[in-house]
Amino acid sequence: MRIARTLAGDLDCPQGFDCPHIHETEGGELVVQGYAVTDTGTLAELGLASNQIAVRLPAWMPREHHVGITRFQGDWAIVVGAPVTDSEMLEQMGMDSRPDEAVIYPAREEVLL
Repeated sequence: MRIARTLAGDLDCPQGFDCPHIHETEGGELVVQGYAVTDTGTLAELGLASNQIAVRLPAWMPREHHVGITRFQGDWAIVVGAPVTDSEMLEQMGMDSRPDEAVIYPAREEVLL
């Protein structure tokens, strides 16, 4: 699977790939690229399924692109989803060494706010 276009991102990102972004795949799914949530207390509160991870990104990003927000933490939104495991997609995003920082989200027409 490949990224078709980037819908949102941090314009001040120095490398262009290691900051929060929302991408759309050729199949219409969204890939949410953020910072891995690693705080054990927050992870326990989220009650993630074994096949899920959580990432955080600026609160405006998921709202603007109809991504379901699990919870807010100050100016950050936490999004939960299945980790991106497609090596081609991770490489395309420059994240092949950080797969715990991107989740794939259902096709936009299936997202309920």
